[in-house]
Amino acid sequence: VSQQRMLPTAPPVYRPEQKRVAQPKMAAAAPPHLTPKAPPASHSHPKQVNAPPRVPVQMKSNGVVPRANTPKTVRPQIANGRPESIQRYSVLPPQRVLTAMPAMVGKREPDLPYAVIAGAGFLAQQSQPIRYGYDKGHDFLREPSIECQEALVIGSPLGKSLRLSDNGNMAIEDTDLLGRQPKEFYATSSIIRESNQALERVGAHVSLVQGAHALTIVTAQRQVIALYTVTPRFTKLPPQNCNAMAGIVGGWDPAWTNLKTGQGLKKVNEMLGYTDIYNSYNQSKTVTELQMEELQDKIASAYVVKSNDSQLTSKAQINQYASPGVGEAFMMVTLGKSTKIDAKTSKVFDYESRQERHLKWRYHFGGVVAVSGDDRITLENYARGDGRENDPDPRWYFQMYGGSSGQTFYDYNKATAGFSNPVATVVGK
Repeated sequence: VSQQRMLPTAPPVYRPEQKRVAQPKMAAAAPPHLTPKAPPASHSHPKQVNAPPRVPVQMKSNGVVPRANTPKTVRPQIANGRPESIQRYSVLPPQRVLTAMPAMVGKREPDLPYAVIAGAGFLAQQSQPIRYGYDKGHDFLREPSIECQEALVIGSPLGKSLRLSDNGNMAIEDTDLLGRQPKEFYATSSIIRESNQALERVGAHVSLVQGAHALTIVTAQRQVIALYTVTPRFTKLPPQNCNAMAGIVGGWDPAWTNLKTGQGLKKVNEMLGYTDIYNSYNQSKTVTELQMEELQDKIASAYVVKSNDSQLTSKAQINQYASPGVGEAFMMVTLGKSTKIDAKTSKVFDYESRQERHLKWRYHFGGVVAVSGDDRITLENYARGDGRENDPDPRWYFQMYGGSSGQTFYDYNKATAGFSNPVATVVGK
């Protein structure tokens, strides 16, 4: 006697063809009742997370539980000078960013994790180097004019890589910010809700707006997660300067943020044990500006020697270990003696590269609007050279930074060579 049974019904977004399975004859005696076993893992289907998705705690292969979205974070333990179990975001190449769910599991399925486009437009403001040449002041704008209040936004859903958070709860177009700067990112409804609650607590002048279902993520654990388009809603027009933009996120005045640029030097002094020396100079009314600059140069030289010591930087919570929560900001600052070249440019000697670098600014801020594990989404802008400064500028953008080497806010900005002897810290109310 042949019995027929049906394989379990697949979720709505993933429905392979059902197969008939023949079973062998049974013995004359009635078999005992057995609980049916689940099908093998190779034929299992992704678990559907219904909208709005309830995002479960996901376990990595090494058993580390992703961190919760809280302002206070705990960094990984340090062993042999190296951080352990730091989460990494994934970069999905174009072949793993699909336009439709694959027809069946197994041979035709791409490597995990992968994404399926449901409505993502990958909107980003785009540079036009041929049009603007060396006039970067008007780049990324629709029209080359100081009066223009519209960024040149172009969607590109196909052929783009995707930056995906370690637990699959956030995603953004993968870009180095030189040619394209994202105007939207993608997150679960719970991430959006928790971020807005945190932004409201600090009095931010921006909130996150949840749009339509944008991406379906199939994680390495075969969980299916729905991500939604996220765009900002401002209660006041977003400015150009980075410190003013961070003030929009953190609910503080740009002038207060300027005062915080000394926080980086203070952290380094504490790390090096120079606190007493620094305070004696800083509090003395007789100290000259030249003496102060010479002290800063001495500190910068000593700092660069120690900056690769993970034990020290982790304890000081600087550089790769700077971990702001939602409503706080990354801050990157140049250390060292500055020599003015013109009204907008100065030079500072970089002790690591042994180069005299001509810098247009000494610091940069990135306000954090969403956190998932060690991955963070920032809302940023920067002085573009057209004189808008704290006045409105439509060229704000999002970016995702991770918590491991090469993915952090510190690593990215250091690699641009836009700073000398840089240190990254956290600022917030």
